[in-house]
Amino acid sequence: VCASLVYLLMFRTSTGFCMRAVGLNSRASLCSGIAVGNHLIFSALLSGGLAGLGGASEIAGLHHRLIEGISPSYGYLAIVVSLLGKNHPFFIILSALGIATLQVGSMAMQRSSGVPTSIASIIMGLLVVMILARKQLFCCKEA
Repeated sequence: VCASLVYLLMFRTSTGFCMRAVGLNSRASLCSGIAVGNHLIFSALLSGGLAGLGGASEIAGLHHRLIEGISPSYGYLAIVVSLLGKNHPFFIILSALGIATLQVGSMAMQRSSGVPTSIASIIMGLLVVMILARKQLFCCKEA
């Protein structure tokens, strides 16, 4: 539900257009008359609110209390999911499902065959390296 609302905001409103423009090139946005500071603050508030909503649903729906260590590196996983989904709400849902499958599958592999769960972290690290280096690895060089 949240991803569809974010999609509508980002791709169907002028505010979303301005937010994407500021994210891609803040200097060009400033030169074209977009209030860069306002859109940066709104983006930060929106992303913080969505992160808080996710944390509140984790506490209220699953644990029913605040537990120390409740977030086992979810922030770092979110960065991997966002990179893999290319910052598009639809692709972020798909990449989140893929990363969740990788995490749960690594735990099942450890239980059944003794493979350590850290293999999932290694795979995600390799994914990040490949995503960040994709221009140098897969694009043609100009003469």
